[in-house]
Amino acid sequence: MAARPHKCPFQRANLLFMILTNVFPFDESRTDFSQNGQSCGPAWHQFQGPLPDFARWAPPSAWVPARAAGPDGTVVDNPDARIVLSAAPGGKPAPVGLVSARYRPVSHGELMETVATRLAKAGVDLTGAEVLAETSRRGERMVAQLVIADPGWSFSPDGYPVQLTAFLWNSIAGERSLELALGWLRLICSNGLRVGQATVRYRSPHNQRLDLDEVSRQLDGELSAAKSRWKTMDRLSAQPVDQGRLQPWVDGPVAESWGRTAAVRLWSILQQGLDSRPAPKGDPNVPPSRRTTLPGRPVPGSIAPAENFYAVFQALSWIASRTQSPELRFRRTAEAEGLLNRLSPARRSSD
Repeated sequence: MAARPHKCPFQRANLLFMILTNVFPFDESRTDFSQNGQSCGPAWHQFQGPLPDFARWAPPSAWVPARAAGPDGTVVDNPDARIVLSAAPGGKPAPVGLVSARYRPVSHGELMETVATRLAKAGVDLTGAEVLAETSRRGERMVAQLVIADPGWSFSPDGYPVQLTAFLWNSIAGERSLELALGWLRLICSNGLRVGQATVRYRSPHNQRLDLDEVSRQLDGELSAAKSRWKTMDRLSAQPVDQGRLQPWVDGPVAESWGRTAAVRLWSILQQGLDSRPAPKGDPNVPPSRRTTLPGRPVPGSIAPAENFYAVFQALSWIASRTQSPELRFRRTAEAEGLLNRLSPARRSSD
């Protein structure tokens, strides 16, 4: 029997905001931001809408001199530090951090505008472009995607549209580097469900060497790399998987890199199109491919059993997307293609 893709189980319009991506999943039911299972604070603020609306939504930010009162009550400036002010969308700015005077600030809106301007100059049509973004409670950190609707930058290897997407990561308070990548998002539901992939292409700390003009120039190379990835995915859709290698790959490299639970879930998706987690009373020493599982939910867009590398890669993308930790999502995104190469050494040497 030919493998059939699972259809999306969500049909109601009010679930449009349920966006699931390899790098930045959105979930209306989410109540906290967690990393590696540890709660890191209240829910992040979420945005989905046209590119022009993002500039009005983006949290305001400012960097002001650090001042303190001396023993005699005299207020003096600290020339080596600045206070970071930020706010939740629609809120009032408040202090959220302290950075060095050498810190190179880049607001979330400024970064998005820089990327959009450069893409437009490169000939990418931004008409209909959509932004999917999350910011932390007071706007200190942002993860975002700029999804391009230009027909010249989309394709459909399996019947589901795949769109060029800019992936952005920024902090205004020195918590992490500025990061930028181009990749592809696969639209697998009429209600907006997406699964995507990208790898880190540009990363810079917020210091005096950070140059937004250089960020812009990096995008030119990114576009060429994205075109190459497009061709790679076309090849993946036509390259069959050696079924004899699939099970040892899940039990070995996948379990070692992403953990045994992720390997159990991946095997279930590849064989049944279901995201099934291991049963709590199962023997943890049993290989992931043979673990007893709980009833799972259909994975939209999955093709089971997986017959080609594209189907395997989409299953990896799904697993990478289903975690609340942005850091872990980003790391798994970067590792997905390397894991796929370990499934087929011949493919690694030929690409």
